[in-house]
Amino acid sequence: MSVCTLMFTSCTDYGSQIKELQEEIDQLSANLATMNDVTANLGTLRNMLAIAEAGYVIESAAAVDGGFSFVFKGNDPVVVKTRTAGISVGCENGAYYWTLNGEALKDAKGAKAPVSESPKFRVEGGKIQVSTDGQKTWADLSLDAAGAITSVAENAAYVAVTFLGGQEVDFAKEIPVSLILSGDSSTLEGQSLVKVEYYISGGSGEYSIATSQAAGWSPMIKAETGNKGVITFVASGKPTSDEARVFVIDAAGHMTAADINLKSMSPDEDFPLMRPLYNVINIGPEGGAVDVTLRTNLDYEYELEPSASTWLSFVGTKAVRTETYSFTASANESTQMRSAKVTFTSGAYSTTAVIYQDGCPHTVGQNLSENGTANCYIVPQAGDYYFDATVIGNGQAGIITGAGFHTEEAKINPVEVEILVEFTEEPVIEEVKLLDGKIHFHATGTKGNATICAYDEDGLVLWSWHIWCTDMPAERMYTNDDGQQFVLMDRNLGATSCNPSDGEATFGLYYQWGRKDPFAGTDMQNWMTVNSQGSLLFGVQRPFRALKTEAANSYNWIGTFNDSLWGNPEQFTVCPFDQLVKTIYDPCPAGYIVPPAYALIFFRDRSLYEYAQEGVYIKGDYGQKSFFPYAGRVYQGSYEALWHHPEDIYIALWNSGVGIYNTGRYDGGSCTTYSLKTNLVYPNAGDLRARGIPVRCVKQSTAL
Repeated sequence: MSVCTLMFTSCTDYGSQIKELQEEIDQLSANLATMNDVTANLGTLRNMLAIAEAGYVIESAAAVDGGFSFVFKGNDPVVVKTRTAGISVGCENGAYYWTLNGEALKDAKGAKAPVSESPKFRVEGGKIQVSTDGQKTWADLSLDAAGAITSVAENAAYVAVTFLGGQEVDFAKEIPVSLILSGDSSTLEGQSLVKVEYYISGGSGEYSIATSQAAGWSPMIKAETGNKGVITFVASGKPTSDEARVFVIDAAGHMTAADINLKSMSPDEDFPLMRPLYNVINIGPEGGAVDVTLRTNLDYEYELEPSASTWLSFVGTKAVRTETYSFTASANESTQMRSAKVTFTSGAYSTTAVIYQDGCPHTVGQNLSENGTANCYIVPQAGDYYFDATVIGNGQAGIITGAGFHTEEAKINPVEVEILVEFTEEPVIEEVKLLDGKIHFHATGTKGNATICAYDEDGLVLWSWHIWCTDMPAERMYTNDDGQQFVLMDRNLGATSCNPSDGEATFGLYYQWGRKDPFAGTDMQNWMTVNSQGSLLFGVQRPFRALKTEAANSYNWIGTFNDSLWGNPEQFTVCPFDQLVKTIYDPCPAGYIVPPAYALIFFRDRSLYEYAQEGVYIKGDYGQKSFFPYAGRVYQGSYEALWHHPEDIYIALWNSGVGIYNTGRYDGGSCTTYSLKTNLVYPNAGDLRARGIPVRCVKQSTAL
């Protein structure tokens, strides 16, 4: 019994050991099978990536039992299982590498193990292990890890494959590219070129097009849009072949080609047609209607650029193959040509037409401000003229810091202009317009003076300009006691003659010291306006009014004295000529300024005088004479008007500096005077700044 018991016990132990051993054998076999399965699966995965790197596109991707099947163009399907014991693929900068449970496996050098090298597997201790460093180190694989590919998504152009660890790789899908060629060789006889139109559709866009070299032909490709254009084949010599091939490739590498025979090209009815009869249409400045005729066989959308909607409107009429849009343009009062682009779009193809409208014909004329802006422009004859109305006076160089108005910037933005006053019965200018910041007008040819005024959007005066219609003044050179030479005009500012027999036409206009605005003597004599604000702005906004202050003596037309309005207040300091200043309030034309007193000191030399009943001729350096009329001065108020006064006939001309008047203070404006009654000359006398006195402009250089 004891033997039997022993035998029974021994049988039981062997059975248990055999069972355990069998389980180990089964597990080992399963692991070996899994290892082989992993090895095979990674081989197919590697093949898949290698095919993609070679540039082949995917024709289809689909889920199959236990994985995904990919069909690459020109290759057998590649099936990748979703269970690979944690081995998968990562991608960085376009390079693929192996991963273990989402972490990069390293090679013998510590770098990411590339997919180009296959990992090594073994079963050790019943576990599958992998090595990527030449079997120097091994790592256990998890049988519970996710698959090599976790998901597949696709759009019209790509298949996006997501691998274990979250890495995503895009594979380009096969997208057919089609090419339509259309031409007409029926008139090729005797011609040296053939035009072939091409149209590309499909693919992923951004096409490149090329042609093979047909023997004896030179192809020139001109793209109208990204997918449409013309290939012109030009014969060079006598062509030996008429066959050519056109190639198209898109940005994703999809390609197609078409063979053509240049001598047998014919129109293709399927070729998309959408073309304006004329690509450029012109409308005159007066506006009106113009037609854009479109030949098309496509459905399309229409778009007019938004900036043109303020001046261009349209209606459309449709026919079977010809559609006409009739555009109506408003009048173009601008000096600039304007344009509008009309775009017709059908799918990926579009075509355009451009409508141009000429600028206003008033752009024709002489630019008075071409050589510099000023407050006065000389117009010597009839015709069309214009000047820059966005700059006041002589511009930024004439700004007076602390003057109380326009102390920083010489730019303005007028919105309306008009003729403010004309100093003659017959008009000297007409047709005044503001176009693109320029004032345009027509001079009638009548001699005289006018003032043009510019307004802001609130109707307030921004600035005004004196238009002096006279013969171009001659110039005379004089030398003062210090040897300095000055070139003066041969007439007073605003005078339309320098001939004594013309009487008051030689007097010119009258100016209050420091102001840019001219006045007729009779107007100043009859009335003046009180500067209730006492400001410089008050005067700028009332260029048609001579001003006085409320003070009883009315020495000034402005409340606070400003000695720099005409730029050179140091009356008794001889300043080098190149340092003389011209301000934005100087009334002289471009190139001239109100003279300093020492420029007129030659008045003291009586040997230069030649007397006449109406005034005095004074000889210049070269014997040329200038006439200085007895134009006197003007004032209205508590002082007697002395304009052309028979009791005291004299010459008075403003200087740019300041002078003593009565009280011994420099509260007057400097002027040069000669009195016929007393026969005395005062080169730098002082006079009331509110009085009206003529100006004789001096040139800003000493050259004649």
